[in-house]
Amino acid sequence: LGLALIRIGKHDGAVTQLEKAAEIARGINATEIEYLAENNAALAYLLLLPDDPSKGIQRLERLLRKMDPSDPLYPVVQSNLGYGYLSCKNYIAASKALKKVTKTGQVLRRSAGRSERSILRGTARG
Repeated sequence: LGLALIRIGKHDGAVTQLEKAAEIARGINATEIEYLAENNAALAYLLLLPDDPSKGIQRLERLLRKMDPSDPLYPVVQSNLGYGYLSCKNYIAASKALKKVTKTGQVLRRSAGRSERSILRGTARG
């Protein structure tokens, strides 16, 4: 519903609905869904209410503290944090956040490569 409200320009309602989705996701104990919902709610604050990005930034920082850096969603959340810092002209913090995206992406690619090689050799652990 939150995403539909964005499409029709009802931004305040969209933020409210995305907040509710994040609350529901926290209650069902499904980590991936919770991370997606939290990321979407934080991103809504950054994109739809650009006058005060601090609430979106705080949510993203809190979410990153909970996440494992090897989670495939981690670089997405980290890049959104970088965008949040850019939107409030905190260029040093934005640079640090976006550099972490690059490092995380390199680590994920290396670990994926090891997994693929072990599968090819028949030594994958399951």
